[in-house]
Order: sequence, then C-alpha cells, then structure tokens
Amino acid sequence: MEKRLTHYAQNGREHFHVFKKSKYKLTEDSTKKPFNYYGFTKYNLEKYILKNKNKYKYKIGIARIFNYYNNGDKKGFFINDIIRKLKNNKKIMKFNNINTYRDYISIENINSALLQMVSLKLVNDFNICSSEKIHLPDIVTYFNSIFKNKILRFQGVKSNNLVGSNSKLKKTGWKLKKQNIFN
Repeated sequence: MEKRLTHYAQNGREHFHVFKKSKYKLTEDSTKKPFNYYGFTKYNLEKYILKNKNKYKYKIGIARIFNYYNNGDKKGFFINDIIRKLKNNKKIMKFNNINTYRDYISIENINSALLQMVSLKLVNDFNICSSEKIHLPDIVTYFNSIFKNKILRFQGVKSNNLVGSNSKLKKTGWKLKKQNIFN
C-alpha cells in the first residue's frame, strides 16, 4: 500500500493527464507533456481527434476531467487508498512524496459540466475541474480524524501540482456548484 500511495502522488490518478505538472493553474493551452504510456496514448488520440474533427459529421469536444472522489472502493484512487491504509492497525503511518496540490471536483459538478458541453455542442478541449487546490496531506489528515487518529509522518520534497483552470468552461455559462468532495 505504501508503494502505491507514493506512486499515486508521483504518477497516480494524474497519470490520466496529458499536462505537464506545474506550479501554475493548467489551462487548455498549458504544456502537454504526458509522462507515461497511458498519458501518451491519450494525448495522441486527442491530437488525432482535433486534427481530423472536420471529417466527422458531429461536433467533437474533449472533456479533461481532473481528480474526483465518489465513495468507491476502487484501488488506485488516492482517497480510496488513503482510507484503506488508515483502517489498518498500525499506530504510526508514513506517507512519502505526497507534498503536492491536486484539483478535486465533485461528481455532480462533472455531470453538469458534461451536460453543458453536450447541450451547447462545445468543440475542442475543456478542463472540468474546480480550479481549487487541495493539499494531499490535508486529505490524509481529514480522513485520519474520522477513522483512527493515528500518528502521521509526511516525508518527501514538494512536487509540482495538477490544478486546473475552468475559466474557459465558465465563459460558456457553466457554474461550479459549491462542493464538499468528502460528503
């Protein structure tokens, strides 16, 4: 589990991203530099779709969905893995290399953004994100207070973030509803 959490913070759910990590909010025009095979294939598919969009008889929009949480139990999702780790019997928990910020958006907001894209037939790429950064150690601390109140140890250097800008989508009239991703 420790190895997976370290991997997540470095490569985890964001391995779905085509963006290069940055200390700035990521816009649709931010540098695209995937850092693994999945991100590379996703980016190449996006480029192909955008390059050939005139061949299709319908409008094509690409939704870039940032991190989300949905009370699931699926492994490989940061929050699910944190909860699973905190439920074990160890009194001291170590977390390596999670000193970074991520952008989490609720499922409700994802659905409303996708509906906006479909109903307005939006083309090209749109970030579906909250535009709010959440420090990963704060997520661990929050869930620790609910489950076990273990002693937490955070180690590792600060890494670049994956926090998006949703301003392009907001310009279409989409509104982010107030969210608490942990409810």
